[in-house]
Amino acid sequence: MKITLHMDGEGGQDPRTLECRLPFDGADYVLVQGDGVTACPSCHGSPFKVQGIGDPARGHDTYSSRAACPGCHAVVGQIVVKMSTIFGCEEDEAVLHGRPRVY
Repeated sequence: MKITLHMDGEGGQDPRTLECRLPFDGADYVLVQGDGVTACPSCHGSPFKVQGIGDPARGHDTYSSRAACPGCHAVVGQIVVKMSTIFGCEEDEAVLHGRPRVY
């Protein structure tokens, strides 16, 4: 699984993609790391944490949603999670929830 934050470059900043990491299993936020960003651009909370808000959009092997700082609730970009899958997220979920497949 690879987690990234896509910031759209508001306020005259360049748009950029930052790597994120899950701090521990079951965490409801991720930590943004790299590219010199250490704090939320809105509230300056450090370390820079983001969490997905709203219903996530699902692609073949990705989930994405708006990303907000859990401290100030400011939307800071879009969080994208790329899953390690062969058959796609939809098929993986179907198999995990009881639909057997024979290939």
